[in-house]
Amino acid sequence: MGYKRRARLLFLGETAEVAAELARQRAPEWVEPVAEPPFDLAIRLGEAGDPAPEGVRCLHWPETDRDGLVRRLDGLAGGMRLLARSEGTTAPGE
Repeated sequence: MGYKRRARLLFLGETAEVAAELARQRAPEWVEPVAEPPFDLAIRLGEAGDPAPEGVRCLHWPETDRDGLVRRLDGLAGGMRLLARSEGTTAPGE
């Protein structure tokens, strides 16, 4: 089946703009940072804060430094690449 479009990520927290820019640089073929709904996955950066609303897929990344964000983003994109490869597909738009 493969990916039909890039995953829309909503970053939340003080370093949200930095994370969105890094996502654009590190995995442009796999993710699309967005500033508002609709989104596929919310990622809270730094302090966990309040729980996500029911029905919202949310991750918590405690790292807020550049190296930590790069590691997380590379891991996310790597997982997407691995899944696509196992299905015999490519990145959306390729």
